[in-house]
Amino acid sequence: MNKPNGIVLTEKITHVPSKTECAEASVKMVKRVEDGYMNPLLAYAQLTALEEMIKASKERIKESALDEAERYGTKTIAAYGCEFQVKEAGVKYDYSDNAHWRDLKEAVDLATAELKGHETTLKKMGMCAKSATTVVSVSLAK
Repeated sequence: MNKPNGIVLTEKITHVPSKTECAEASVKMVKRVEDGYMNPLLAYAQLTALEEMIKASKERIKESALDEAERYGTKTIAAYGCEFQVKEAGVKYDYSDNAHWRDLKEAVDLATAELKGHETTLKKMGMCAKSATTVVSVSLAK
């Protein structure tokens, strides 16, 4: 099958790993690290790179996937061993036309600003407990 960009696809891949298969692959990768066959930093960096690739790819494919799903004319589609649903996400409401809401919001904003200022003072005086989680941060090459 020829694509407009000149790439020739010779193999049609239609298998989507199940949650169980994903978990099994994860266990295998962790075992390779734990058994010393793979450097943990290399594995961590490769996984970070995969996350970046997946995030960017999903963002760029999202509209095409929505267009394709809407062609089915139903809200739920079963394909490739998955269930796809077309639904609203990230619904936001605007209450700003309501005077009482605006008054309450102003009071909350003032209290939040006062709280942040007090927290800053407490930090500077060393009068608060601190907790943190230690992580390995990965910066991929550009």
